Amino acid sequence: GRAPLGGELDVVQSGPYAQGYGWRAGNPSALTFGGGTGYKNWPRVEDGAMALSPQWATDAQRDAFLAWWTNTAGPKLGLLCWSASHAPYNKPPGYLLGQTTREKYEHLVQSMDDQLGVVLAAVDLGTTFVAWIGDNGTPPDARPIGTPDQVWKFTTYEGGIRVPLVI
Repeated sequence: GRAPLGGELDVVQSGPYAQGYGWRAGNPSALTFGGGTGYKNWPRVEDGAMALSPQWATDAQRDAFLAWWTNTAGPKLGLLCWSASHAPYNKPPGYLLGQTTREKYEHLVQSMDDQLGVVLAAVDLGTTFVAWIGDNGTPPDARPIGTPDQVWKFTTYEGGIRVPLVI
C-alpha cells in the first residue's frame, strides 16, 4: 500500500481533499516534493497517501484518468493536470534526447500531445465537453532561442499570457 512520506500527508490532503475531491495519480505541484527528482521519480498521490513512483508521470496520470473515466458511471467531471512542460526536462519514453533545453521542452510538449490523443480517443466527444488549457506561458529557460529572457512565464508580456485554451 501507499504510505505518507513524513509529515507531508497534511499538505497532500489540503489540496483537492479540502474541496471534497479525491486524487488519482496526483502530484502536489512540485516533482521534488517528498524526495522526488523528476518525471521518473515523482510524488504520486493516491487516496490521500503519497509515495514516490518510478512510472513516467504522464503515463501514470493518463492511465489513472482512463481507469476512473471508464469505470465511473453517469455524469462526471474529470480533471487531468499534466505538468510535463516544466523543469526538469526529462526525456519522455520513446523520444530522442534533446540537446538544448528548448528541444527537451518541445519533446515534453509533444509527448503530452500524444497522451492527449490517447485520452480523447477514449472519451465520447459527442456527449462530453473537453477543455484543454495551458498556464502562464513558456518557462524562460525553454524560450525560443534568440528571444529576450524577461518576457516569458510569470510575466504579463506576450510570452507569459499567450497560452492555449481549446474547448
